[in-house]
Amino acid sequence: MINHSVHPCPDLRGFQRDLLVVLARDDAQYGLELKSDLETRWDTKISRSRLYSNVNDLIERGLIEKAELTGRANHYAITDRGEQLINAYSTWITESLDQTNG
Repeated sequence: MINHSVHPCPDLRGFQRDLLVVLARDDAQYGLELKSDLETRWDTKISRSRLYSNVNDLIERGLIEKAELTGRANHYAITDRGEQLINAYSTWITESLDQTNG
């Protein structure tokens, strides 16, 4: 059980949490689709190195998975663990705001 009074993912950067949100919201995506989606949401250019270093970190943590589609294209999807973490983060935000506004 997750304790919602404690931040559920303090070791993730905001960019990494946003990557998880995008993947939780959409079906699995190609890397460049992720890049484009995040650039639209952040209204700024995102370098491929920034994207893929964070994607690789999330893969190592078991929060997203990669499947090779072609020799050059990979497909990324959130794992059950990643989905649980981002849902816990959403709940933590909601409960924190409720306590503040309560």
